[in-house]
Amino acid sequence: MSDHRLLEGITVVEISSSVAAPFAARIFADLGADVIKIEAPGGGDSARKWGPPFWRDDATPFHAFNRGKRSITVDLKDPAQIAMLSDFIAERADIVLQNLRAGLVERYGLDAQTLRARAPGLIYANIGAFGEKGPMRMQPGYEALMQAISGLISLTGEADRDPVRIGAPIADMGTGMWTVIGCLAALHERQRSGEGRVVGTSLYDTSLGWTAMAMAQYQATGKVPSRTGLKGISVVPNGGFHTADGLLVITVGTDVQFRSLCGAVGRAELADDPRFVTNADRRANETALLAILGDIFPTRTRAEWCEILGAAGVAAIPVQNLAEAAESEQTAASEMLQDCPGDELKLIGLPLRFDGERPKPRWPAPKQGEPIHQLKSDAAE
Repeated sequence: MSDHRLLEGITVVEISSSVAAPFAARIFADLGADVIKIEAPGGGDSARKWGPPFWRDDATPFHAFNRGKRSITVDLKDPAQIAMLSDFIAERADIVLQNLRAGLVERYGLDAQTLRARAPGLIYANIGAFGEKGPMRMQPGYEALMQAISGLISLTGEADRDPVRIGAPIADMGTGMWTVIGCLAALHERQRSGEGRVVGTSLYDTSLGWTAMAMAQYQATGKVPSRTGLKGISVVPNGGFHTADGLLVITVGTDVQFRSLCGAVGRAELADDPRFVTNADRRANETALLAILGDIFPTRTRAEWCEILGAAGVAAIPVQNLAEAAESEQTAASEMLQDCPGDELKLIGLPLRFDGERPKPRWPAPKQGEPIHQLKSDAAE
């Protein structure tokens, strides 16, 4: 096994589009699995058209979630092609990932029950909007809708303004991650029993999952948490401050760190002010403390404050835009922004390492694929 391809020898069939299932499949691909993406004739995955911007004729979101795969074209309205796909899955696949509209895989005979009757060791992942139960189980879902209905949007933004959507598809990508976790657990179980499993994930469940801390607060108090913008909810100070050239985020987790902060900003006496001695005191008098600090930080730049506060042991980080994050020394050192063989488009890699090395992509996102007959040739090898 080379390049830490821990899932080499595992075959994954992805019958999906958009983000959640393709992201799960891309994780498998980066970990060394052979991922075969099934696409409809013509346009293929809808994400191919989610532009501009485009890169090599496909929208950039498609590249982000589909590198390292093979693409095969299957007309799911053609029984003969469905039969060929079903045969390939039964004979060769370890995992199937699907996120088609509710009811479609059953109509095509590509559902878990049908396929696992032929291949009991198959691991089959249903990735849906609202999951298998409940009054909304048949409804479609998209990222913004899931953030809205789960309460995530209600937690994000400033208290005196409308709530805002989180700036990343965390419902979709999180669901992809949970799908991979479930499938890996099922693979481990299959080694013991020889039996596969049906893994179920949904965007709604994932979105609710991200509310764990806020939901615990609500369940304990009966009070709906308010939006706090850049401010945290547990320790003070913990949030954003305007400097001479942009925003700086500071988190003070202990009373000792607060004393260090006071010394670093030239206001050592604040540490002994009865209003601010303990975190409980600071939370009770947060408005007064933030007003004092808010007058201090604009006197220097973000870089100057980071150096001063860092030397004092206080956690401080500038709010960076994507260009700054992409060009930072830490991003370069992390190797998270990766080159892909055969392509000049740098993409974010998997946020994990094996033996100190990050998995590397093997090839770019595929063009619209070969016809289904290619799978039949593969199965005959």
